[in-house]
Amino acid sequence: MYLQTVDVARQDSVTMTGETKTYELETTGNLSWIDILVNFTADASGADFVKMILDWITSIEVIGNSTDIIVSLDARELAALIFYDLGHVVEETRTEEQDAENYAHLVIPFGRYLGDPEYALDLSKWDLVELNITNGDSDTGNFFDTGKYTVREKFLRDGPPPTGYFKTYEANEWTPASATDEKTVNVPKEHKVRQIIISVLPDYPARNAAYTKEMHEILDNIKLEYKSGNIVIFDEDTEELLRQNADEFGLAETGGVVQGDNADYFSTDLAWVDDANLSVQQLVGGTTTQAIAGVYNLPESRLAIFENALAAGQLCNWKARGYGYMHSAVFHYDRKKDMANLLDPMEMATVRLKYTAGATNGKVRTVLQQVITG
Repeated sequence: MYLQTVDVARQDSVTMTGETKTYELETTGNLSWIDILVNFTADASGADFVKMILDWITSIEVIGNSTDIIVSLDARELAALIFYDLGHVVEETRTEEQDAENYAHLVIPFGRYLGDPEYALDLSKWDLVELNITNGDSDTGNFFDTGKYTVREKFLRDGPPPTGYFKTYEANEWTPASATDEKTVNVPKEHKVRQIIISVLPDYPARNAAYTKEMHEILDNIKLEYKSGNIVIFDEDTEELLRQNADEFGLAETGGVVQGDNADYFSTDLAWVDDANLSVQQLVGGTTTQAIAGVYNLPESRLAIFENALAAGQLCNWKARGYGYMHSAVFHYDRKKDMANLLDPMEMATVRLKYTAGATNGKVRTVLQQVITG
């Protein structure tokens, strides 16, 4: 058995005002993962940004025979999946420096890890398999002038056929109507479940304002129960699941570069910031300036950086460390990657999540990863 890389597209130009790019995949072979490199260039003004690449890519889909959903996520949900499965945050740059290149490196895994010989996508089971990547438009808050995609397939060659593959998709999206609003999500019974990712997307504010609500305020309580409520697996506030995930998966680290001019807030893409630090290139008034920048809203998910204390055009580097990567939490049933303790909704009769909202400012999404065999 050996691993082979097959190019699907190299530096394919993207329409920055919004479009869906469709790439036809091979017709045979055991596909272990898809590798996607996104390159966007900041506009010449160096304008402040609200949304980065992972916000701007609104849909990533792998579809068989035009209707069979294999993967259906946005880039933030895919990033969370990568963190919980592969153990690292997405490789990306976040810089608003004038004309600077921003990039994000994403992978779509079909097995427990990259190169898993047992679980991969047997492309011969479909007549046509396509990858669709959809980006936002000029009104969604990005500050990019040009963009390109590079897409590669990673095949396992000369090996036995896979046992199955993982189907990962957003099963439900819910916008609470009011504080204390409730939502029940039933988990489908037909396939075993490897993980459930719960992600929250706060409403995007103006760049000089804090989020009005954080993850644990939008989603106040999470309850997971089996057998019509006879077995309660988890019934706690969202912060508690975040803390437990931190014990299981460790802390995530994010960072970026902002350019001096305004007092802005920047999302760390963490649900809870443990600590943060800043380094400044050049101050207004030189070393006599007292207030360089401020880190606010801890232990929440945004940083307030007072850029007006930076010399015009000069840079401030920030880093934050915390948990709840991409404002997400997870119930993972295969942390050892041995497939020994998968959740079987059929055996449990009823598996359901019950959410209780804390506010209306955001969306709550439920992502399922099912194990498809045969």
